[in-house]
Amino acid sequence: MKIAFYQKIRTAISNKPRQKRDYAQMFLAWSGYLLPVVLVVLAILWIKSIAIDNDRHNQYLAHLRQIQTLDARIDRNVLQARDGLLKNYDPIVNDLAQLNQLQTTLRQMPSFLGEESRQEIERLLQIHISVWLNKEDSILKFQSQNAVLLNSLTYFPIAISDVVAKDSTAPTLKDSLNNLLRDILLFNIDTNNTSAAKIEREIQQVLANLTPTTERKAIEMVLTHARIIFNRRALVNGSVETAIELPTAKSSEKLALAYNLRYQQAIDTTNNYRLWFYLLSIALLMGIATWIVLKIRRDAAALAASEAKFLAAFRFAPYPLAIATIPDFTLLEVNDSFCRESGFTRAEAIGRNGLELNLYQNPEDRVSILQILLKKGAIRHHEVEVCTNRKKVRTVLLSAETIDLNGRDCFLIASDDITDRKRVEVALREAKQAAETANLAKSQFLANMSHELRTPLNIILGFTQLLARDSRHSSQAASLLVAQRQEYLNTIARSGEHLLDLINDVLEMSKIEAGRTILNATSFDLDRQLQTLADMWQPKAKAKGLQLTVLKQPEVPQSVFTDERKLRQVLMNLISNAIKFTATGGISLRVWVGQVSQRLCFEVEDTGVGIATDEVAMLFNAFAQTESGRQSQQGTGLGLAISREFVRLMGGDLTLITQLGQGTTFRFDLPLVNADTVEAVPLQPQQQHTIGLAEGQHYRLLVVEDNRESRQLLVKMLETLGFEVQQAENGREAIDRWKSFDPHLIWMDLRMPVMDGYEATRQIRAQPQGDKTTILALTASVFEDERPQAIAAGCNDFIRKPFREEELFAKMAHYLGVHYRYESFAERPLWGIDPISIPAATPADLTAALLLIEQMPVEWRSQLYQAATQVDAEQILRSIDLIPPEYSPLAVAIADLMNHYRFDRIVELTRSSPNHP
Repeated sequence: MKIAFYQKIRTAISNKPRQKRDYAQMFLAWSGYLLPVVLVVLAILWIKSIAIDNDRHNQYLAHLRQIQTLDARIDRNVLQARDGLLKNYDPIVNDLAQLNQLQTTLRQMPSFLGEESRQEIERLLQIHISVWLNKEDSILKFQSQNAVLLNSLTYFPIAISDVVAKDSTAPTLKDSLNNLLRDILLFNIDTNNTSAAKIEREIQQVLANLTPTTERKAIEMVLTHARIIFNRRALVNGSVETAIELPTAKSSEKLALAYNLRYQQAIDTTNNYRLWFYLLSIALLMGIATWIVLKIRRDAAALAASEAKFLAAFRFAPYPLAIATIPDFTLLEVNDSFCRESGFTRAEAIGRNGLELNLYQNPEDRVSILQILLKKGAIRHHEVEVCTNRKKVRTVLLSAETIDLNGRDCFLIASDDITDRKRVEVALREAKQAAETANLAKSQFLANMSHELRTPLNIILGFTQLLARDSRHSSQAASLLVAQRQEYLNTIARSGEHLLDLINDVLEMSKIEAGRTILNATSFDLDRQLQTLADMWQPKAKAKGLQLTVLKQPEVPQSVFTDERKLRQVLMNLISNAIKFTATGGISLRVWVGQVSQRLCFEVEDTGVGIATDEVAMLFNAFAQTESGRQSQQGTGLGLAISREFVRLMGGDLTLITQLGQGTTFRFDLPLVNADTVEAVPLQPQQQHTIGLAEGQHYRLLVVEDNRESRQLLVKMLETLGFEVQQAENGREAIDRWKSFDPHLIWMDLRMPVMDGYEATRQIRAQPQGDKTTILALTASVFEDERPQAIAAGCNDFIRKPFREEELFAKMAHYLGVHYRYESFAERPLWGIDPISIPAATPADLTAALLLIEQMPVEWRSQLYQAATQVDAEQILRSIDLIPPEYSPLAVAIADLMNHYRFDRIVELTRSSPNHP
């Protein structure tokens, strides 16, 4: 059973058709992996084939030969030294030192030697060094023994000659000494046993011939030298023989032979590597040639398949496609989508170009497309309008590229109908413009900045009012003593008002973008305004060496009807910018009536730095500044934006003409309205200063404010009038104080830690007696959306910071029925003028001031004129201090104009006097 089962399996496997292996494809697939491996192997073989450094080999071999040479020379010098033919041992010492250095150098073997070769040569080198150390030791012994021998050989004849030369020496002793001298010298030349025995006998004979008269010391010296020569000669000869017989020459020769053998082995190994390198290189070249042939064949097959796929994709592509000739755009092929979109059949389209088919709505588009294609070889998403065979105009995005079609350059053209998309884009663009008007991010920014800036401004202005109140209630003499302090307080107040104006500019921009700016058109004297502007800006222009010119054509009426404040702000912004960005030349303000339009035209021209072309588009954007504006580090970038919106609100538009480096001209025109038909705006009545509560009144007030300075300000302001006041830092503390204090009215700040004013108000209103207390909200926010929130929380009314004391007093009078005691304006001391509460001067006041100013000295009027033209408030205050008490209306009028920043009216007042300086 099992055998039959296995036979069935074998038959099924044998009958299964075998897939034919594509060896060419396998070769191409594996070539990418094999090539790096082969290149690495070739690099290794090449490195191995050039591993032998012949210069290093020759150097090492020269060292071995030099060792052999030094060995032979040392042997020769030792023999000469033994025989007395060498004057000193320096040659031997130098050769030994050089030999030791060479042996150390030989340890640094060439890098081409293998590890085994290095070990073998190191072993032989160690043996050679060991032999040489023994030989060096024998030579050193020879040097020491031979030095003693030579010393005795030198002094032995001298000692015998001294003894023999003496008369006291016996003749027999002289003969014995001469014989000893002869035999010792012969023994030094040839040592043998016969000479040694003879010398011993002669030494004994010398001793025997000694007489009492003989100097024994001299004889003993002679005999000592004789014994030294006799004994040392054998030792010296033995050391020399030992040194000569050591096999240093054999060891160096063996070392040289071993190195040459290993070098030859390295040469053979390198040659083998080089042979394999050449063989593998040939194989690599053959493989590359094979790969190129197979790649060409595969690419040809792939190209054929790609062309077939291209034709299929071309024919059934969802977008219109066409192939056209260069450069006449004759259609060679079109797909089905082209026929469907254009309305032409394939037979109608092929062989004709776009002009013949009337495809182009504008024939000039064909020329521009052809120029781009011939220059760049391709075009992408070129928008063009085309006409279909059904006479419909469609907007398409045209793309084209040069292709090679059977050896012929052609254009492959594709188009995308974007007619519907264009309609959607227009709708989206309009929706975007409508959405941008909200500008929530900027509103949030303004809300935060308003809250951060208005709180300290409230403190500055409020404390200034308190100090000014103290000054008004002091005696006349005391007021005169604190005039300087009052001057500083007035400066603080004006600065606070000015900072508030800056914030209002930012808020004005927000109101402009929200469409909530109101036009306040009035009738005013245009000539006077132009002259005032000239007087105000002339000093700054002169300070920079510039010429400011104001030109008004005769046909321009003296009185015009428009928004005086907005027109003045626009002209001041333009003149200020012109002076700021002009270094040389001048500024011209021109006013005329258009001959055709009959509109009032204004133009401010300067010779300054000009504006770059790429910056003109964003010049009127809010918070935007040009490069020169950023370098000057001045301004907020709101001036031109506000100016243009003001001009548009007045019925015109602000435009400019500029050239970088040559200057800028701003121009706008306004409707010309007959000013005689406009009624004058009524003047506001004067206000009185509150100095306390009326008799018989008592009220309890609670001030809730987290900022200590703001809380202290409000408490002091209320306590000075006679109110009973308590305070709290947050909403939770306010609830506790309300329960214990039972106030008639609560001043409630809305933004506080722990518990805000909204929650505190809701909890108070939730109490049984909560509705009896009046709650007035205080906030530094400028937006109206907080008012309904505060009212919904339970507040009776809503006041913004910075507030005026008159506003607070009026609210309490409205809700509590409070009555106050007032101080008449005539009773105020001259030097305690309140810079905030003085009303605007009436024309009658100015007329009276003009009559009084004529009585003032010319020098005083000149100083006041210069201070007003330079907008110098401190100098104006010093001029007011010089006005006599009987001219107090003049002081009040000038102070009123200064407090309202109407320096132009002060200039007009001083210039209108008959004795104008």
